[in-house]
Amino acid sequence: MKFRIDKESIRTFLVKIIRQNASPHRLALSFAIGTFIAILPLFGFGIILGLIVVMVFKQLNKPALMSAFVVWNPLIVVPLMAISYHIFFGSAEVIKYKIELLNHLITFTRRFLVGHLIITADLSIISYLVIRFAAFLYELRKKKRQKH
Repeated sequence: MKFRIDKESIRTFLVKIIRQNASPHRLALSFAIGTFIAILPLFGFGIILGLIVVMVFKQLNKPALMSAFVVWNPLIVVPLMAISYHIFFGSAEVIKYKIELLNHLITFTRRFLVGHLIITADLSIISYLVIRFAAFLYELRKKKRQKH
């Protein structure tokens, strides 16, 4: 079995998701929520959280939400985690402990989590806009084909 990723396979994958008779907003929102969950540093529990969200919020598009986990795989998310530490240089008051290791751990964790939250929110908004625009274009082309 040969597995390749090219422009046509990505296009086919997106068209299958868009053809699910869901509104562009619902598709984009589902993918954006999936993006948010997939990028969070949950270390394997993201898919479980995604399944719980799909079961609780039945109006979400399940394939769109789960496809975000395919797009935001560990090969992409791990470098984002490395970048997230360098994004936030907050100047909030830091509690100093007598144990230096604890001071470093708290500083690292705070910088990492805030930076990662910034990246996660930005990428979720961008993914919403991209999927919404792609679904809009698909609907527009579909209507043009029906007229001819």
